[in-house]
Amino acid sequence: MPSPQVVTFSLPGQKPDTRITIFQLKELRVHSSILKLYSAYFRKFMDSPDKEWAPPSAMWKYDWAEKVDEDGSWYVVNKRGQESKEQQGATSRDLDIVAFENIIMSMYQKPYEIKSTAHLKEITTSAEIYRCLPVVSNSLYSAFFHSPGFIADIKENREILLELSCKLRNRELFNDCLHEDRG
Repeated sequence: MPSPQVVTFSLPGQKPDTRITIFQLKELRVHSSILKLYSAYFRKFMDSPDKEWAPPSAMWKYDWAEKVDEDGSWYVVNKRGQESKEQQGATSRDLDIVAFENIIMSMYQKPYEIKSTAHLKEITTSAEIYRCLPVVSNSLYSAFFHSPGFIADIKENREILLELSCKLRNRELFNDCLHEDRG
């Protein structure tokens, strides 16, 4: 199996202390302080008492990977103390993986592009799972700027986008949907 694509996020004066590997296709090297700051999920589960701590000599303080549920949905969990089983490749999960990476990018205030309504829906679903809707909502203004194709499709998908704008509590998307609804 080929090596995963490595994406390293930088923070002045700090080295990444967390590795998140997704389906052995993508490896995100991030900072636990950023994850805990913006995500209630990571705040709750990174240092929970039931987690096995990394030894002092470990390269990563936190080493996380995906866990697939019976229904096919997935989320990231601490790899330490988990039984290691080989996961299937994620060719049908590309949008999920990109959406998860976009959430991390929003935490680092990095620009990203929204490719479609389905993409924004997946970002929103992931933001709900990782309990980081506010930071994702705040990143959308910049994301819309980098996504002219998505903006052009608002009229066709306004009902779905109106629902997503409410979940995200995003005023710009809400107003754009209402404007398109009025014609």
